[in-house]
Amino acid sequence: MQDRNEALDLSIVIPWSNRPELATTMRRNTEAFESLAAEVLVVNCGGDPRALESVVNASAPRCLRVIDVCSECFNKCLALNVGAFLSRASRLLFLDADIVISATVLAGMVERADQHSFVTMQWVIESDATERRTDLVECTQTMEYVWTDGQRLSFELFRSRGADLARGGPGLICVLREHFLAVHGMNSRLAGWGWEDQDLIIRLLAMTGLRRVLFGEAQHLAHDDSRRTLNGTTRHEADQRNMSICYANYERRSFLGTLRRDLVTYKDRLLEYSLPQKTDIAG
Repeated sequence: MQDRNEALDLSIVIPWSNRPELATTMRRNTEAFESLAAEVLVVNCGGDPRALESVVNASAPRCLRVIDVCSECFNKCLALNVGAFLSRASRLLFLDADIVISATVLAGMVERADQHSFVTMQWVIESDATERRTDLVECTQTMEYVWTDGQRLSFELFRSRGADLARGGPGLICVLREHFLAVHGMNSRLAGWGWEDQDLIIRLLAMTGLRRVLFGEAQHLAHDDSRRTLNGTTRHEADQRNMSICYANYERRSFLGTLRRDLVTYKDRLLEYSLPQKTDIAG
């Protein structure tokens, strides 16, 4: 494994499993990525490597690194943990395969992620959104946890904008790498989709005392849930299961992720390649 380049300011980690729209978002995002000289790590977790090779060959930025976790099924948290650990920059940005971001927003998120703050996307707009006539400007939902020693943690759970139904993007997060590692990364026991992003936010707030900053807008390429990798469950079932796991952890004040366990489990199953040449990272 190469040494981290301390001069590098941003590593963008994109989890992937059989999502062809990455070719579109990569092409549209490359200018923004290269404007900050960011490295981009696409982490294949359970997807077809040949399909990914076709996608990135068509639209690869100069700074691309491809990591293959060699997992039988997709696990977003596992993919993010691997990507974050192998990253070389001082800051991490987690970006989904179907998100388009501008250079201005990207630079603004990086600027605001520092020793005191992490940043999540304020608004995500659907690519097929149309303006609506409504008197409702915004709707937000908040949650609060209070523990026996008096610790109190309030956070925004959900936000929506009335005119175009834009929503908050808690999973599109920019954070110092050291802060992500301090909470041991994501919790890969959370499978499917739902609560993995909120869980990271809650644990960062609870353990580091950082401030959460909402900033920017990004576009989401509209699709239905058939495009998600749910590993045999519905989105609702996955969300409820993950929420229950998280709540049980918070009851015990267990705020650490599974990054160390994941690395031990998968250390002999990681491949990094600059197409078409592959390298066994463990070797």
